[in-house]
Amino acid sequence: MVTIHKELLCSCSPYYTAALRGGFSESRKASLDADMSSNTLKAFATWLYTGSLPSKGTHVEGAHDRQCCLINLYIFADLTDFLALRRATMNQLAAANMSLCSYTLVLEIISHLPDTDPLWKQTLGSYVSHWTPDCDDYAPGCYLDAELEDGGRLLPGFMHEVLKEVALRTELNPPGCSCCSNPCTYHEHESEEEWKATCGKVKGSKLPESLL
Repeated sequence: MVTIHKELLCSCSPYYTAALRGGFSESRKASLDADMSSNTLKAFATWLYTGSLPSKGTHVEGAHDRQCCLINLYIFADLTDFLALRRATMNQLAAANMSLCSYTLVLEIISHLPDTDPLWKQTLGSYVSHWTPDCDDYAPGCYLDAELEDGGRLLPGFMHEVLKEVALRTELNPPGCSCCSNPCTYHEHESEEEWKATCGKVKGSKLPESLL
């Protein structure tokens, strides 16, 4: 169990503002249920109070576990309308220079998020830029593996999109690829003015191409 101040939740999320101040049953409860692992819940609370997310040397050990925690945080942030948390997790995923998501994590992403979502697009982009058939030799499971419990056959559809783009690819691991080089590409910035007021104040940030 993690204790978080109600006012802090409401200040960051329209979802919790509506739930806790809008007369819903949640507003009369002393606690709320969160559908996430203990590691993810602890990471969420830590981010709320410190602005820090899991990295090397934190309570989440191992690159894959950190990647899993960050992706689950993003999905939670999408569900609860935490724009700042979505942006923070995208920053951390880029800063950590992590390997391609395992097929298990890809399935988690594409089964919880629409194909218009920034993390969905970033995942597709990373596969298009960096995936080769050899990657499957090191993956925990093949995307055709029924053990992944992909009843909707989402992974084959995802890989079909990847392979269509890979067929047109002129270079593997291209320098400056959008999936790795500029997190602001996936930050949902509304305008150049909004970018300047937020990420534009951070040294090294680059205006996303969509706003050029």
